[in-house]
Amino acid sequence: MTARSSITRVKEKQQTDEVLKGKLQLVSKDGPAEFSMNEEGLLCFRGKVCMPKDPELRSRILYEAHGGTYAMHPGGSKMFRDLRDQFWWPRLKQ
Repeated sequence: MTARSSITRVKEKQQTDEVLKGKLQLVSKDGPAEFSMNEEGLLCFRGKVCMPKDPELRSRILYEAHGGTYAMHPGGSKMFRDLRDQFWWPRLKQ
């Protein structure tokens, strides 16, 4: 999965995720300042991309972060810290 297709998949899944769908509507109605849209049109919470609850997409992102073509195998703890810096992903380690 390329970076561009990952962005597209996250954006599509944000539109159908029950929780994030409501947050998207709040952003368009000047809702809470914590939620916003980034330049790629992705819903963000405090500047971090909101990860939809989609097991396949989440697995794919984890795979790419840990063992994908461009991963430098930084180790589990560093990988999770890096993902936490980029994504709002409650229960990431579970």
